[in-house]
Amino acid sequence: MRLRSPGGNECPMPNDSIAHREGGGRVLRIRHLNISLPLYFIYPMTSDHFALPTAVDWSHWLLQSRVQPGDWVVDATAGNGHDSLFLAGLVGAAGRVFVFDVQETAIVATRRRLEAAGVLERCELIHAGHEHMSTRLPEDSRGQLTAVMFNLGWLPGHDKKCITNTETTMSALVQALESLRPGGLLTVVVYPGHAGGDEESQTIAVWASALASNTHEVRHTRSPNRQKRSPECWAIRKRQTKPDNQARNSGDV
Repeated sequence: MRLRSPGGNECPMPNDSIAHREGGGRVLRIRHLNISLPLYFIYPMTSDHFALPTAVDWSHWLLQSRVQPGDWVVDATAGNGHDSLFLAGLVGAAGRVFVFDVQETAIVATRRRLEAAGVLERCELIHAGHEHMSTRLPEDSRGQLTAVMFNLGWLPGHDKKCITNTETTMSALVQALESLRPGGLLTVVVYPGHAGGDEESQTIAVWASALASNTHEVRHTRSPNRQKRSPECWAIRKRQTKPDNQARNSGDV
């Protein structure tokens, strides 16, 4: 079996990998890492047989070809550890994943998931809100991170009243952008339509839209034809810096 990257390249997969249905959809199960990937990672997304990716899937798709072995990355909302495990698989044994969550329950669940997959040693779990990112990350990580992921809202399977807060989220997003290296990517999955989610969505939209286009590339993905407001994915890439004359000629930095 071969895994196809977004660019169309193929790479061999272990013989114990298996494609099957999980959670109502077809996925590739990588047994040795305890990871499941939607099949649009394997086959071109032009197929008529598969639904379009969800907001979370988009964030994974954007990062899987950008994060390389040895990179340093952040999961700013540990939740149940799915994004942490995804990132740990990308950075490899030489990389580092810094994982934040204010809820001890989330830290415990994430630790259990990472330990079961055998990748806990490449992750640092930080029981603190993501608004403390700049003070809790190693000093030499500032401006060196390849990616920071946010999956906002509440901890799945737990109290829906305990949600991310707009004020602390915005503080964390600003810190995350400052921590990215040139070319680094910030992804934010937002859930409007619940108490606090609408405010968070609107505030992020205003903030992201105001970022200078010569320093940040911004993309926004959602499903506009759903009756209820659907989850959204924001992706913000810190542009590479170039000398002024090259920037003027290329129109991009």
